Amino acid sequence: MYRVCPKCSHVRQDTELGDPGVCPACGLIFARYDESAERNAVRRTVAEPAPQRRGAAVVKVILLLIALAGAAYGYRAHRLSHGGAFETVTLAPAGHAGRVEQREFMELFDSNTPLRALAGDGHYTVVEVYLDECAYCRELEAAFGPFREKRQDVALIRVHHPGRINMDVHGGSREEVQSQIDQLNAKMKSYYLCGSPHVEVFGPDRQQIAIDRCGERDGTALIWNWIGSETGITRRSAAGAVSRM
Repeated sequence: MYRVCPKCSHVRQDTELGDPGVCPACGLIFARYDESAERNAVRRTVAEPAPQRRGAAVVKVILLLIALAGAAYGYRAHRLSHGGAFETVTLAPAGHAGRVEQREFMELFDSNTPLRALAGDGHYTVVEVYLDECAYCRELEAAFGPFREKRQDVALIRVHHPGRINMDVHGGSREEVQSQIDQLNAKMKSYYLCGSPHVEVFGPDRQQIAIDRCGERDGTALIWNWIGSETGITRRSAAGAVSRM
């Protein structure tokens, strides 16, 4: 029997009388304590999986993660502020991939169509808003030819901007006219057009990867980095150079 009680740690003295199978301090019955300890040991043995099973479970988890990663279009696209790193894998041409499409900005504006609506599924989409007199736009477009020969999974949407927009406003009072002007200005600001080229890049899931905003030319920087990595062509103009709209 126990000289030191496993429950209360009482040390049994030789002068203490009574049942040696019972702790004189807390009354613990040692035989029941042993039976309980044996049952708990059996439960732990049954519940704990064998090392082979744990290894198999780890393998299943890894395979599941690989499958999920492969299902996400098979591409990775990351950017840091102002261009940063951009990684892709080439996608099989599908649908309108590789096309060059021409659009008019005023048609999009009048129909309340955002530029992101031009992105397509299953391929990359580059949207460029340009001015006729924009030399920086022509430099970028000249590099698109060799780039698209390398990347048939990229669609280019060129959106022509007239440069000057005549907004038709009318109303019976100054308040009505001002309200229309405010609405048109808010609508124009939603396109983030602060100069050309204005570039937006979208992934195969139609999610935006990079966009030019006022003071942040992330879209233009990213597409130049991408063109350079595929073709070795670099821009001659200064980073951030734009023609004002």
